[in-house]
Amino acid sequence: MQIVPVLDLRDGIVVHARRGDRASYAPLRSSLFMGCDPLSALQALVRACNAPAVYIADLDAITCRSLQRALLLALREHSPVPIWLDAGFDDAEAALEAHAAGFVPVMGSESLRDSSHIAAMADRLPSDAWLLSLDADAQGPRDPAGVLQQTQHWPQRVIAMDLSRVGSEAGGVGEWLMHCRALAPSRDWIAAGGVRNRNDLDALAAAGVDTALVATALHAGSLDVQSPA
Repeated sequence: MQIVPVLDLRDGIVVHARRGDRASYAPLRSSLFMGCDPLSALQALVRACNAPAVYIADLDAITCRSLQRALLLALREHSPVPIWLDAGFDDAEAALEAHAAGFVPVMGSESLRDSSHIAAMADRLPSDAWLLSLDADAQGPRDPAGVLQQTQHWPQRVIAMDLSRVGSEAGGVGEWLMHCRALAPSRDWIAAGGVRNRNDLDALAAAGVDTALVATALHAGSLDVQSPA
């Protein structure tokens, strides 16, 4: 099981995401490092779980289209691993620009307004050079463009992002993950939201998932990342 740590960035600092209520995200407090400096957080998280990549959500870009460009480029320059970047890309051109700058772009279904941009990404990048995030909250899918019906254009790696479970310690296997995976079982599925401990990682592996996005459990110290998955 691979663990990909998550950094949620707002106003230049790392914040603690909880249940998708972005307005209430507070500055991060972690057992791994002091403060909420993004570079310190990135380096500490990579060390803590031997991460193959880091997932970064630019909340400024997602919520108000204000990309934290200088900060993101500095993180990319100093990161020892690839950065999966969700910056609220609403079209293929913005995501392709991020790819050209050295990021692995994440196209989030909540931000897309036209599913043709998924097809454009599939045409212009290899399937392993970008990711799709299928987003949902407590009210259901966040999918205004109907991306769920466009499985033929999905990349190889797909995230099932249940915002209602993020920071909730609800467990790693949820209904949204299983619903999404059933649509395209052959994709490499990435679970996001709710992982608490090693048992949750084992449950995800049993469900056919081999990668999890994790934040809260790492900062709280409840996930033993030194034990074999």
